[in-house]
Amino acid sequence: MRIAIFSLIVALACLTRSVAAEPLGIGVGRSGLQFYTMAIAIGKVLTAHEDIEFRPRTHRGSGEYLPLVDNGELELGIANALELGFAFNGTGVYEGRPHPGLRLIGATYPFRIALFTLAENRAETAADLAGLRLPGGFDSAQIANVLIDAILANAGVSRDTVEFVPVTGFGQMFDDFSAGKLDVLLSILGTGAPARLEQKTGKLRALSAVQGESALAAVRQHIPMATIEPVDPGEGLAGVEETIYAITYDVLLFANKDLPDDAAYAIAKTMSVRRAEIIESDPSFALLDNDELAPQIGLPYHPGAERYYRESGTWPSQ
Repeated sequence: MRIAIFSLIVALACLTRSVAAEPLGIGVGRSGLQFYTMAIAIGKVLTAHEDIEFRPRTHRGSGEYLPLVDNGELELGIANALELGFAFNGTGVYEGRPHPGLRLIGATYPFRIALFTLAENRAETAADLAGLRLPGGFDSAQIANVLIDAILANAGVSRDTVEFVPVTGFGQMFDDFSAGKLDVLLSILGTGAPARLEQKTGKLRALSAVQGESALAAVRQHIPMATIEPVDPGEGLAGVEETIYAITYDVLLFANKDLPDDAAYAIAKTMSVRRAEIIESDPSFALLDNDELAPQIGLPYHPGAERYYRESGTWPSQ
């Protein structure tokens, strides 16, 4: 009897360890795009220090995996603050489809959006887009349409003066730009995608946003939490040969509400105290400080992540 009980205890202990070590599925874009490389960078450090493994699940866009995190088919995902707000509340591109199961873990880096052209193109700023071919549609990542509308509004450019070429998602957009089917693409400053694209197409130019109160107000009609920030030339900033201005807001790691508290706590802690190690794999993480990891954007944080921020003194007072 004692042997049987002991064997049962050992079996249960092994099962517990197996469950604890089960990789966490994280929704991202296709391999090589920014959210994928971010997931790999965080997961590498988590595995080394917390015995938590990420298993990236690739999709054409965040519009495909946000519902999967909401219903618990995936534990985690990476998305920008605007889309998360739309999805949680069932507004904007998620009108009538709320996702109440989403919880925030923490910010990863500032989302500095810009339109890019070939450096040889006549367009110098976003105000020069009339007559050019831009990506549109984005069936699997409809938030991209909102971002492009924000850039056009900022520059005072009417949608009627540009030509929209349908794409399904960011992957097709990059492919079509490389093939000469697009004059302009939407991307994020400081990520690897523009740099890799330059190897195929030649030098790119990031088109500067317009400064000023009215220009910012136009952006905030589409992206309420946005700011317009200067971006100086630097290593890893393909397309930026001089100081430009970019529409900016945060990208966040998020989770299903039922992710165990200890896992959420460990992930938030790793993103803070092990940040230098994450930066070694993905330098974009260096663009935020530790006291900027828990932005208040009107969405609930996972209790485990919030507990870490409060204990570490990095939970915002307002």
